[in-house]
Amino acid sequence: RQAAKTSVEQIVDDAMLFESVNRFLETLSPDARTTFLHHYVNGRTIGEIANAFEVSYSKVAVSLMRTRMKLRKYLKEEGLL
Repeated sequence: RQAAKTSVEQIVDDAMLFESVNRFLETLSPDARTTFLHHYVNGRTIGEIANAFEVSYSKVAVSLMRTRMKLRKYLKEEGLL
């Protein structure tokens, strides 16, 4: 029984995290959201993203760093971290 309870709790926690991240993504600028999704969802490298959007490697890297910092703050405020 304990394993089933843990599994259900994990599913609920995962769903809450998923919804929270989706709400967070809506707060981003279109460029930051696109960069984040290409890297963390589509698995594209920073170099690939930079080449695709014709921007510098450092611009993509800084954008991802700032977005991660904002996400961490957002999730803490939501009580998920």
